[in-house]
Amino acid sequence: MNFNAHKRIISSAAVFAAVFAILSAAELCGTEKVSADSSVKAVKASAESAVNAKAGAVYALTKTDDTQEVQSDEAETDERVRFSAETIKCSESGSDDGGIKIIIENGSETDEYFCSFNGGKTFRKMNKRTAVMEGLSEGCYSICIMKNADKSTMSEMHTVYLSSEDEIIPVEISADSVSEQIYSDGMIKIHISGYDKEKSYEASVDGGRTWKTVKGRTAYFYGLTGGEYTAAVREADAPSEDSQELQITLGGFTHGTNKYIKTECILQNPELPTGCEITSLTMLLNYMGYDVDKLTMADDYLPKGEYRNSDFYEVFVGDPRNYSAYGCFSKPIAQAAESFLKDTGELDRWDVRNITGCTADSLYAAIDRGYPVVVWASMEMKPIGNGRSWTITETGKTVTWPSNEHCLLLVGYNTKKKLVYMNDPLKGTVAYKMSEFEKMFDTLGNHAVIIVEA
Repeated sequence: MNFNAHKRIISSAAVFAAVFAILSAAELCGTEKVSADSSVKAVKASAESAVNAKAGAVYALTKTDDTQEVQSDEAETDERVRFSAETIKCSESGSDDGGIKIIIENGSETDEYFCSFNGGKTFRKMNKRTAVMEGLSEGCYSICIMKNADKSTMSEMHTVYLSSEDEIIPVEISADSVSEQIYSDGMIKIHISGYDKEKSYEASVDGGRTWKTVKGRTAYFYGLTGGEYTAAVREADAPSEDSQELQITLGGFTHGTNKYIKTECILQNPELPTGCEITSLTMLLNYMGYDVDKLTMADDYLPKGEYRNSDFYEVFVGDPRNYSAYGCFSKPIAQAAESFLKDTGELDRWDVRNITGCTADSLYAAIDRGYPVVVWASMEMKPIGNGRSWTITETGKTVTWPSNEHCLLLVGYNTKKKLVYMNDPLKGTVAYKMSEFEKMFDTLGNHAVIIVEA
């Protein structure tokens, strides 16, 4: 980070488009019951969180000049919606006479509920706690519900497959969303509704690259991360007799309303005027129980490259002990963490993950699980601009340093107060507006590093 570039040395940041059949113009409406001649198949996509993360101690804030200090407060409760879903099968392939019935399990007559059938892209107000979306074609629908238009109450997202009667191998599919995009705690269930006990079946969720023997009429795939999956079923003895491939999206954006992880804050100055990245990592390692200082991490473990002749995506440009240096993004910090843990002989205990590209909601869900996250934003969440550019001799690549770039340790959040809590290497433990942090986090490319138990 360069002083003239105004970095942070101043002490004053289902696919949902898959096989998703186009929704008809039918409105979401209240319903007393489903017609008796409808073919209703219970999917029971219970919206209980896969982890049931509870909000821990949270902290209120006292306003100072431009930041806020942390004070203890009482924990708030988890108010996420829970629901179940039932599918009404289409009469035949290509028809649009199917439907999905939603039943809110923890509803209240005094609250308003909003339902999405396209993975949270759009919502419609529900007239009752039980409602039906009619006029649907066969395909996958990712469903989530929120209360009183408050995202903090968002249910887990569940994908259900609305089938027809004339499939080669009729299947019903439901998917429980992961707690967020980082952890492998999602599940896909494939149920063979046209099951023949005289036949053997196999199921796949990776587009047919690998197949799993189905014991009975239902197959479960556990330990899945958030993302897109292609599900199918076939007869083991006649592989050509298979179902259509179905695109499924495991969602990953749910979290509580607030959580704060108390950690010791370390300031980068005066020894590391441009060392916010390695200082943030040092704070994380200290929280994990490792007695290591920022200078050891900077001198012995941080990958460094030639000043104004290296790529900050690959190495730290310059030396963090110097005011004229620049900095780095997530890859060198993840490498530094792995190198340190390897030297301690405990790399097998931990999983260092470069989760660059994740959503801010995934960061908050990680906090719910008790994991602080090294994140990239800007100094005091000020706008990011273009700093100095240079061309790397070895590759001919030209890079431009983002002015005001800054790295911090995210240790908490509060969706109702719309604040994030940071251990800022320049300012100490402070709070920033959630919207400003998310904007800067997104502007820099959603760079983040987390270390979780293996």
